[in-house]
Amino acid sequence: MATSNAYLAEFKIASVDPIATRVTATETRLTTDETNITNLQNTAAIKVLSAAITHTLASAAPQAIGTLPAGCVVVGAMINVTTAFNGTSPLLDLGVTGTIGALVANTDVTEGTPGAYIKWPAASNLVGAAGGTPIIGTFSYSGTPSTGAATCKVFYI
Repeated sequence: MATSNAYLAEFKIASVDPIATRVTATETRLTTDETNITNLQNTAAIKVLSAAITHTLASAAPQAIGTLPAGCVVVGAMINVTTAFNGTSPLLDLGVTGTIGALVANTDVTEGTPGAYIKWPAASNLVGAAGGTPIIGTFSYSGTPSTGAATCKVFYI
C-alpha cells in the first residue's frame, strides 16, 4: 500500500448550526494512508469539488470548479501543482467571482514548484450562499506559458 506525505483530518460531525456557522467535532483522526484518504473523500461527511487547470487556459479566464450547495461549510481548499508553470508571472487563484483568491490566493502558491498548497478559508468564506456558490479557479500570466498543470479542490460538509 502506498503512502502519502499529506495529512488529512477526518471530522465526525455532531451538529452544524447554520445560523452561527459553528461546527462541533466529536472525533478527529490524522492519517497518511492513501486508502484512508480516498475513503474519507468518498464518505457522506466530506464532499469534494475538483477540477484541473492547465497552462492552455486564456489568461485570467475563470475555470469552473463546481458549485457549493446552499448552507454547506467549507473545511479546506487546495491547489495541487502537478507540473510546474513557466512563463512570466504565472498566478493561480481559487475562489469566487469578484474575489478570485477567496479560498486560495496566488500569494499562497508557488506556481513554479510542484506541490500541494492547502489553505483553511477565513470564517467569512465558510458557508455556501442560499442559491449555491460557484467556485472558480483562475490562471493569470504574462507572456506565453508552455507548461503547467494543477488540480483545484474544495472540501466541504
